[in-house]
Amino acid sequence: MSSQYRINLKKRNFFKKLALLFSLPNASFERIKETEKQKEEKLKRFFSEIIGDELTDSDARKTLQTIEKIRSEFTSVPIEKLFHFLSLLPKKFFYSQKKFFKKFHKVLFIFSKFVVFSYYSTDRAFVKIGYSGPARGKIPSSQRSSDPEISMSSFSSSDKLSFDVCIIGSGAGGAISALTLSEKFSVCILEKGKFIPPEDFSEREDEMIPKLYRISFSSDFSVIALSGKCVGGSTVHNTALFVKIPKNVFEFWNHLGLPIKYGDFESLSDMVFSICSAEKIGEQDLNSNALFIKRGMEKLGVKFFLPYHGRKGCLKVGFCELGCYWNKKFSALLNILPRAQKFGAKIFPESEVLYFEHDGKRVKSAVVRWKGEIKRVKAKYFVLSASALTSPVIVKRSFGSYVKGLCLHPSTYVIGLFDENIDGWVGIPISLISDEFLLSDRGFIIMPYFMHPSTISLAIGGIGRSHSEIMRKYRNLACISVLVHDRSSGRVGEKFFDYKLDSVGFEDIKRGILKGAEIMFSAGAKEVILPHIFSVKRAKSVSEVEKFLADTSYYDIPIVSVHPQASLSWQNFIDEEGRLKGVENLWICDASVFPSSCGVPPQVSVMAFSLFVSSRIKAREKMS
Repeated sequence: MSSQYRINLKKRNFFKKLALLFSLPNASFERIKETEKQKEEKLKRFFSEIIGDELTDSDARKTLQTIEKIRSEFTSVPIEKLFHFLSLLPKKFFYSQKKFFKKFHKVLFIFSKFVVFSYYSTDRAFVKIGYSGPARGKIPSSQRSSDPEISMSSFSSSDKLSFDVCIIGSGAGGAISALTLSEKFSVCILEKGKFIPPEDFSEREDEMIPKLYRISFSSDFSVIALSGKCVGGSTVHNTALFVKIPKNVFEFWNHLGLPIKYGDFESLSDMVFSICSAEKIGEQDLNSNALFIKRGMEKLGVKFFLPYHGRKGCLKVGFCELGCYWNKKFSALLNILPRAQKFGAKIFPESEVLYFEHDGKRVKSAVVRWKGEIKRVKAKYFVLSASALTSPVIVKRSFGSYVKGLCLHPSTYVIGLFDENIDGWVGIPISLISDEFLLSDRGFIIMPYFMHPSTISLAIGGIGRSHSEIMRKYRNLACISVLVHDRSSGRVGEKFFDYKLDSVGFEDIKRGILKGAEIMFSAGAKEVILPHIFSVKRAKSVSEVEKFLADTSYYDIPIVSVHPQASLSWQNFIDEEGRLKGVENLWICDASVFPSSCGVPPQVSVMAFSLFVSSRIKAREKMS
């Protein structure tokens, strides 16, 4: 075990490089000879310029306080103070399209979007755009279903614990492993994130996104990846879709080297549906956003299907991705981990696995950082399910392996502007999927997917009045998500990940944008807002969309991933039993083992792999 990994315990900190702005000559805030009142006035004007509306003193203060609150969840660097410095910069730094400014320009826009996001988290902004806000306090709390019966464990004064099975990660893969293995084994689950009970889900973006989401950046800032960071992982904030991998994609996985037969994997997927009580979405479950998109698809003859989902007695308030306060949406936190605990499984939150100690063939213990202390957990079997962005890092730290590969399901959007009030945030976020354009090794899917105001304010390009004009029409917007079935073209690192769409993937994302725009126009949209980072791009015809796509570069389009995968691809790193090659007692069961991207929401496939791994561990125990 290299000593560099023993001392490199600081969490990833995206803002460190930007903190160098503090040390620029004549730019340190102590040297700016202004009164506090002058600073506040200048900051208010700066925020007003970014928002595109005249802010009051109270608005500016609340926005700055929200920025500080959000920042505190990610870094100790007080980036809110940087806005005093940024308010001194010439406007050309924010609006210039010169190539020289491009990368710095993008970083500045990330910062300016902090202001936009924070502003649209305020109640005053809600009123201005016609957003109804949280359902908490409006619907009687008596309509909540019961909170999960779940308890958290902590380490004692001893720095060593021992179990039959040690599972790293409590999301889709880890939770299913815990449930199926705890019937026969003593099981512990080590989760880096905190335990956040559903009663604390506030339905406010500025509060819940920092608590529930881990936000990662590619090394060139071209892609933002979102994953889980609490007990229950991404299942706490996903849309509870249950979609089987298409047969042609799985057969492509077999071609790449996956030894599991399609029929066997389909049986495992059926077990997932049963364990999670998944039910088919009905026509009555489609929200207004989905109905508009459905109308456009039907007019164009685009094929689609209604997937399965995990909801019981859904109130259709639309806050699935901020955690379901009402306990109606499936999650590992609500539906799986409590069942595992009834068999004796123990959950240790805020327990970051740094690396494994091993003898070259077998893992002996997991080295854990818990509340600033180093602990060790011994086990007979280890299951790594820490996510496709974390599992490879732990493997590299532990074994020095050269880890390469990453798929992201890169996604972007098309927004339609309609005459009618749509109120697309109300109801089930995703309720239909078109996979007509999905091939075995490329292509894309299209889904109606709306966003709450702070998030959609990030998606809409640019800043200022043109941005504000679109936000004022929030109730009249519909939104489509385009998700690309990408090829592996990246690598996971300690702080960032390397990733860039190849030419095929970029062509697919442009084809998806065009198809999304065609659907919007067919549904009756007056115009569409196209994905662009630096400015609002509007089009009133398909030909205008085609011109936009012809003139747009990869770095202009905002790309987000919520499905990192294939970073420890089966054919390169995993043996036929689901173990890390060369290690007898370490199994991997998260999306990192996918041979390539799966093309559809991956939750079912992750859980199916978890069932496979659990079956192999049980079989091995019988043989021993």
